[in-house]
Amino acid sequence: MNHPKSIVSASSVRTGPNLADLFGIVTLLAWLVYLLAAPTIGFSWIESWHNEQRAVQIVLLVATAVAFCVHMVPQPRNAITVPHGIPPLALTLFAIGTVSALRSESMLAAFAEVGLAVLLLILALLTAVVVSNDVQRYSRWARRFALLLATAYVLGVATRYAAAIGLGRGIDFDVLILGYANPRFPSALHALLIPFIACVAVDSREHKFLRIASVIVLTFIWAINVGLQTRAIWLAYLLVLPASVLLLGWRNAGRAVLVIVGTAVAGVLTFYIVSWVSPAPTAEAAASAALRDWAGLTFRKVVWQMSWDAISKAPLLGIGPMQFATFDNRVGAHPHNWIMQVAAEWGVPALLLLLFALVLLARATRQAAALDSTVVSAALAFGIGLANGLVDGNLVMPVSQSAFALAGGLMLAAILHARNNSATYPINLARRLVSIGSATLAAAAVVAFAVFSFSDQESGVSRFHQTQPGAWLVPRFWEQGLLF
Repeated sequence: MNHPKSIVSASSVRTGPNLADLFGIVTLLAWLVYLLAAPTIGFSWIESWHNEQRAVQIVLLVATAVAFCVHMVPQPRNAITVPHGIPPLALTLFAIGTVSALRSESMLAAFAEVGLAVLLLILALLTAVVVSNDVQRYSRWARRFALLLATAYVLGVATRYAAAIGLGRGIDFDVLILGYANPRFPSALHALLIPFIACVAVDSREHKFLRIASVIVLTFIWAINVGLQTRAIWLAYLLVLPASVLLLGWRNAGRAVLVIVGTAVAGVLTFYIVSWVSPAPTAEAAASAALRDWAGLTFRKVVWQMSWDAISKAPLLGIGPMQFATFDNRVGAHPHNWIMQVAAEWGVPALLLLLFALVLLARATRQAAALDSTVVSAALAFGIGLANGLVDGNLVMPVSQSAFALAGGLMLAAILHARNNSATYPINLARRLVSIGSATLAAAAVVAFAVFSFSDQESGVSRFHQTQPGAWLVPRFWEQGLLF
């Protein structure tokens, strides 16, 4: 393939990782520790699982911004550079969000939401930078890490199940849920892990033991989600699996799709077989399960109506980022639908711009899949995250939104690898400066809001219980998500 003169072959200049590369690698390793520990053993820092996950996420996002800025500094001539500045389309979107924030009721919260979006994009871009050094190897290790993370969850549930059997108890939420108070939250992470694990199962280059383990773990992950009575994950896969075959081609995605469907069926059977041979659940657990409506919307009609009212009120610039949380209600601090959330808070033009960017990304993914199948696992996970976010808050919660950004970075690296054969592009000074400035301001806004609002946690929870007696807390940024 012939490349323009501005593109330099990676093989002709690589001399090994430089300091910026090593900083990026260490930062991404810290994110992997976060994903492994946050939803399992925690960090013994903050009592609330959600608040601790958010607080650690903020620390890591700031570290990611620093690592990103280090990559923006001009590198030695013999070092690798990759297209890692913030894209102009994204800068335009963030500019709209900033203007919307200036008009919002809670301005600091609005700027924090824009800053959080910037930092999550930077996480994806830094991931692409690091992975671009060796796409095949890093993608393989990402799949293995997903298997490790899912295995840890399955073993944790198995330990709880053994303890429950010893106590003469059946399967209930206390057995099936780790690291969260809400059964939807682990499911949001599981949804992103499944495509990576399925690709381990179908990869003939992997060790046979890992391939067999992948099928077993996937079966139990699906079984756990039956027990958690989550619904978004099933809807997401129902939508994305057929679409993935059309977008990526049966040759690339077909075997992974078959593994996912097969283990889902096996998981349903496994759950009901295990439930049949287990002691009956307690009366309290049975009553709680009976109250859950698999076919219903669980108050989503209410938040969706609230979203539509907000869109009708301010269609151009929205009510302001994170301002849905200013609505005093007992249902939710976000719409449980990312399309409605962007339209309501950032405005319809911002939503259209975002959708346009996703269309461009889908087209690039299709082209990349025709050249190299490495993109498949990350592309499936990215699509699942978007589909899940149509009916859930996975793109709002700290662990799942971080995992989504990492998956997006893996996908971007695979796209660049397939399209350019590891070629590199120089970044002009203006784009470097704008990217550094955006990262710095975003980190400052998020940290400022976090410090200011966390100190108000206890009183915020108390106010919510007073105004909405008996209601569950409705998290957004922190566990108590409403902005009073």
